[in-house]
Formats: sequence, structure tokens, C-alpha cells
Amino acid sequence: DRLVADERQGLFRLARGMLGDNHAAEDMVQDALLALYRNWERVEHPRSYLYKSVSNLCLNHLTRRQRPLPLAPDRIATAADPLVEAEENQAVRAALDALPNHERAAVLLREVERLSYHEIAAALEATAEQVTNWIHRGKKRLRAQLAPRMRRPQP
Repeated sequence: DRLVADERQGLFRLARGMLGDNHAAEDMVQDALLALYRNWERVEHPRSYLYKSVSNLCLNHLTRRQRPLPLAPDRIATAADPLVEAEENQAVRAALDALPNHERAAVLLREVERLSYHEIAAALEATAEQVTNWIHRGKKRLRAQLAPRMRRPQP
């Protein structure tokens, strides 16, 4: 019960960030929690197991539906002007949609959910080196796509 209370919101944010749909996200979290309950005796690291389950369920769902991974709107920094904010949100979503699925998942798990590289590796069934590469490449691609939109203050 404590694990569910501690991780439920993070799991939901991850699923919503990957799917862009509250109802589908809730379904993925419920399925992952049910799988953990059924396999409790065999699971060594329940937190990693949950993130891995949600990630895999979302990736499978996206593969079946062939949809891009949008960023959850409530996790994007807000701007003072609603029109600017909408334009920035759209640019971030487009940049994330352009990333390969594993890079998107790794970046979301690191930057939105603040999981460690080890936890991300467990969640995505990858090595820490692969995760490091995915995050590095993903951030590099995001910077390249979003750089023209970033304004630096003039001294």
C-alpha cells in the first residue's frame, strides 16, 4: 500500500506523458499494479518493476496504435502569454514526437520523473550505458530542434 501511495502519481505522469490520454494512462498504471500484485513473491525491486511495466505497457500500446509520444501539457513550463505558451507546448511536443520511442521514454523518465539512470535501465530493460546514450542523444536532438525558439537575454 505504501509503495502504491508513493509511486502512483509518478507512474500516472509517466504513462500520461507517453500516451497523452488520461484514461489510457490510468489503465496502464492499473495493469502494472495488478501485475506487481500477481508477481509480488518473485519481484526483487518493486519500484523498478512498476516503472518497467508502465513503460513497456505504454510502448506496446503505442506500437499497436502507432501514435507518437506527446508530453503531458501540465508538465511543460508555463509562459506569461497564453498564445506563446500554446506555441511553446506545440514545439516541445513536436520535438519529442521526433525522438525514437526509447529516447523519449528515457528522457521523460529522467527529466519528468527524476528516476536514476539505474532505475531507467531497469524500467526500459536496457543497460545503464544504453540509457546514458539515449538520454544524451535525446537531449541533443531536443536542443537542436528547440534552439531557434530559445531566447537568450541580452547583456
